[in-house]
Amino acid sequence: MLPGLNFTQPMKPFKIPLLKKIIFAIVFAMLTYAGYRMYDKKVSTTKIAFVNYQEFQLSRISRSNKNSWIKIDVLGMNELDKVRDYSAVFIFGRGFQMSPEQMEQLQAAGYAGVNLFVESATNPNVDVTNLKGAVLDNVTDYFKHGGTSNYAYLLSYVRKEMDGKTWFVDDPEAPKSIPRDVFIHLDENVVFEEFGKYNQYLTEIGAIKSEQPKVALLTSVPGPFNANREHIDDLIRMMESRNLNVYTISAATKRLDFLKEVNPDIVILMPHGRLTLGQEKEAIAWLKEKNIPLLTPLSVFQPYEEWVDDPQGFEGGLLSMSVVLPELDGGINPYAIIAQYEDEMGFLSFQAIPDRLEKFGDMVEKWLALKAKSNKDKKVAIYYFKGPGLNAMVAANMEVVPSIYNALVKLKEEGYTVENLPDSADELWEMIKTQGSVLGPYAKGAFDDFLKNGNPAMVEKSLYEQWVAKDLETESYQEVKQKYGEAPGEYLSSRKGDNEYIAIAKLQFGNIVLLPQPLAGLGEDTFQIVHGTDSPPPHPYIASYLWTRNAFQADAIIHWGTHGSLEFTPGKQVGLSGFDWTDALIGVTPHFYVYTISNVGEGIIAKRRSYATTLSYLTPPFMESEVTGDLKQLGDKLSAFVGAKGPVREQYRTSIGDLAIALDLHTDLGLDSLGDFDDETIFQLSNHIEEVRNSKVTGGLYTIGNSYTIEQLDNTTELMALDPIAYSLSFLDKLNGEVTQKQLDNQLFF
Repeated sequence: MLPGLNFTQPMKPFKIPLLKKIIFAIVFAMLTYAGYRMYDKKVSTTKIAFVNYQEFQLSRISRSNKNSWIKIDVLGMNELDKVRDYSAVFIFGRGFQMSPEQMEQLQAAGYAGVNLFVESATNPNVDVTNLKGAVLDNVTDYFKHGGTSNYAYLLSYVRKEMDGKTWFVDDPEAPKSIPRDVFIHLDENVVFEEFGKYNQYLTEIGAIKSEQPKVALLTSVPGPFNANREHIDDLIRMMESRNLNVYTISAATKRLDFLKEVNPDIVILMPHGRLTLGQEKEAIAWLKEKNIPLLTPLSVFQPYEEWVDDPQGFEGGLLSMSVVLPELDGGINPYAIIAQYEDEMGFLSFQAIPDRLEKFGDMVEKWLALKAKSNKDKKVAIYYFKGPGLNAMVAANMEVVPSIYNALVKLKEEGYTVENLPDSADELWEMIKTQGSVLGPYAKGAFDDFLKNGNPAMVEKSLYEQWVAKDLETESYQEVKQKYGEAPGEYLSSRKGDNEYIAIAKLQFGNIVLLPQPLAGLGEDTFQIVHGTDSPPPHPYIASYLWTRNAFQADAIIHWGTHGSLEFTPGKQVGLSGFDWTDALIGVTPHFYVYTISNVGEGIIAKRRSYATTLSYLTPPFMESEVTGDLKQLGDKLSAFVGAKGPVREQYRTSIGDLAIALDLHTDLGLDSLGDFDDETIFQLSNHIEEVRNSKVTGGLYTIGNSYTIEQLDNTTELMALDPIAYSLSFLDKLNGEVTQKQLDNQLFF
């Protein structure tokens, strides 16, 4: 036996500890896996994806999520390959389009167990919803009714019922039904279907002020339940801070019924389509009967900065829904007060534009004051358009001076304070030539005489700059100074001692003031200046409008006749900002534009860009034109040619050719210069003479306040109706085979 070794001692069990470790490791791994599986199934974060939703919708939904174990993601159309990573995928169906490959991705995710739901699907071919039974009903109702509570319940419902999580989740309540037609206020959890209970609630919380005007606020898109609602709440608070009684309505089918119950002094429609559906004529008639203005402030579906820089403003479907359709109901003042800003969640949501919200409040109060004031206290500024110097006053189809004079006489009869009115329109014209002229930039002698005899309003430079600082954007005024120099500039400016002034032409008759619209630019191309340039207006143009608003303090501004230059100053087409000159100059004073009924296109421009309520005036009466002299002789010969035969017909042909050449008609109509006219040429010449003979012309200019005579009314009505009736009857005769197209093309026959 070797020293130190004892083979009789048992060996130590060296494998037992290793086995324990292996067993422990296996058990640990199994427990870890089981724990992970349990965590993944019952605890882990619930991921929900939203596709094709507007950011203002996502803002409301995200703010409803108070659970850190629920994660909301937004997926673009190029990220649909990621949908398998989510417990539920919600898709907004309106306008949703996808490729066949994207459809396959969604369907494969649905087969793999991802919950898919398409909200408001308008195309069944893209509806990949795979929810069934009660789950489908609940999710549908959560989205249908909207609001913070329903969205919060929806997210909890997804986590617990659809994702199977039992930890860190509240029991979701059933969808909270919100009726389609309700009265609302600042507490979104309080809605009323009955006006009596709603009015009682407003009274109890101190929102009703005795003897104060009532404002009906109609919400639309973006509404109080399907989007963030801070903009609506801010609008309510702003008006209530001005002691106005605000009744807020969210309704689809009972708008008119609710309005009649409120009986407001003014209606504010956040526009998206017609005021009512199916009751359009009744609603318009009710507004007229009650003399209720319908203001339609705009919500801009763009980030604020993009909208400010956008030269168009609104277009396409948004233009139709937000501006065009409300105009059919009498909507006015499409004044932008809401735009999109990035919120704390990183989403673009609707927020009030702070300065424009307050200005809109001023606008509402001015319209209410215009209704409430007695006529004797109302101040009215009337702008007319006139060329420089002794040029006549201009308005399409109108005798301007007699029309304005008749209006001033009528205003006086209606109780307006009209003082020192001359005895006739001719005397008014003489006053205008002295006090209300438009002076060119180089008429130094005429300007000196105007300062001496024209009694202008002299606006001192510092006062003008105070108005500018209050009413214009800093950047806009910088453009004016770069173009025309520091105020007052060289045009229509004067100095007395150390003070500099801008002279504003005006004729004041008590509370009524007449003002010529100053030149909107300086240069030779008058047409271009009037119809719009890229340059800002000069100091005198700006000063005139700011004087009207700040010094004269007009309750209403009227632009007289088609048309002036205000609506063509630089800026957007519709949905203007404070950086657009028309918006900055007209401000928020109620504005009326007397516009010819025959120029709808430019009337719409004036209505939308200058927030004008358009007042149409008639065209002059129609009368048939008459041909005289050689043209009448030619017409008689052409009429005789139709029935003539043989040698007589050929004699007429020769004399017709000679007379047409003498009248140079061959040049106008591109005929043979030798007068050798065949039957087709005679036919062409005959049509031309008949067109001239039967064309409708206007009999002079129209004077507002002077009605058509019975004869003028009959002639105008007959000439307006004659062509459509004749063409309709001839079409029927052609269908019945009684006439041919060749006969109808012959004006003499027709």
